[in-house]
Amino acid sequence: MIVTEEMLAPYRLDGGPLRLWPFGGALSRAPSVPMKLFSSSGEFFGPLWWSGSARDNPEQNLQVVLVLAFTELVPVLRPWREWLALKHQAGGMMCEHVSMIATRLEPSPTLKPALDAIARDNYFAEEGRFNKSDILASRPANYVKALGALGLDCEWSRHLLTESVYPIDATQKNLNRIAADPPALDGLFDWTGMTREQSSLNPAILLLTENSD
Repeated sequence: MIVTEEMLAPYRLDGGPLRLWPFGGALSRAPSVPMKLFSSSGEFFGPLWWSGSARDNPEQNLQVVLVLAFTELVPVLRPWREWLALKHQAGGMMCEHVSMIATRLEPSPTLKPALDAIARDNYFAEEGRFNKSDILASRPANYVKALGALGLDCEWSRHLLTESVYPIDATQKNLNRIAADPPALDGLFDWTGMTREQSSLNPAILLLTENSD
């Protein structure tokens, strides 16, 4: 569902971050976003994942929706974006469920065909299980190569890679490259109460598609 900081604030501890999954270390006791606030990503994006009404030819018709998303910790959100609390099915036959607080971005028209191609190339690949131990090294390597050809990278967000979730590092450089109207990253949220390192993986730019299973 659509969420606002006013809805999330009562659950915060002294204005600190909220958890989206069990997080280790000093922040393991941070309160979590209530499950009642989440909706399926398909409710918002389902019709956008396919070209026209054709859903039987993913190699030609599958499309991505671009979001900027928090998948681990949620800082205080600024009010000038629409934020969605989403549960997204991913991972092919593994049926993983990724929780996120996300805001939708409009992709650059010049990059959109290549972004769709990434999703189409990976649809049901490895049965969607990109994190299994026997996956071919070429699968994630090809993804990194495809991003690099577009001037993008996933150095810090690569662990989120699975079928129907394709991560890109949320740097201002990447936002300026991939979004038609890129927001100023530092103006979207407030990290007060949390020490954030570059490797925190929060937030991430995600390409979301429908899961194959």
